[in-house]
Amino acid sequence: MAVSVTTLIGIITNVEMSVGPTGTAFTKASLGVSQGKDMNGDDKETMWFQIKAWGDLAENIAETYQNVTNQGEKSFRAVVTGKNVAETWEDTNGNKRSAAAVHVEDIGVSLRYAKIGSIQKSTNPANSAGKSAAFSQMKKASEIAPPAQQPVATSASTDDDGTEVPF
Repeated sequence: MAVSVTTLIGIITNVEMSVGPTGTAFTKASLGVSQGKDMNGDDKETMWFQIKAWGDLAENIAETYQNVTNQGEKSFRAVVTGKNVAETWEDTNGNKRSAAAVHVEDIGVSLRYAKIGSIQKSTNPANSAGKSAAFSQMKKASEIAPPAQQPVATSASTDDDGTEVPF
């Protein structure tokens, strides 16, 4: 079985979590990776990957997705690192089937379009200055006073011959 490490950035949707007989969580989901826009500004086709995770990582993905759907969203943007794995199996009719999947090693919410803690679409703080208490307390770099000058302590010592040494 050929395996290669990959990093993908896309939207995670259709998250399903189950718990195996040993009590270990298993999550599978869809990851849509946009191919950008063509020369006319139209969206290119999105590539879809099946991702799989186990244990705490699986639970964290499922919980994050649940939080996102509770906020009215359908997906969240993430950076996924994992291994491309070719999976093969036999279906109920005895036919050999295969598909590629990404076995997730780590995942992070992309901060390009979301804020940590909310997983909601971000806004430019300059456009919503009145709404954000944290933004209203921010200062421009020119408004910040430079640190006070600290007196430099000189501890001169003398060498064996009586000559002053600066350190």
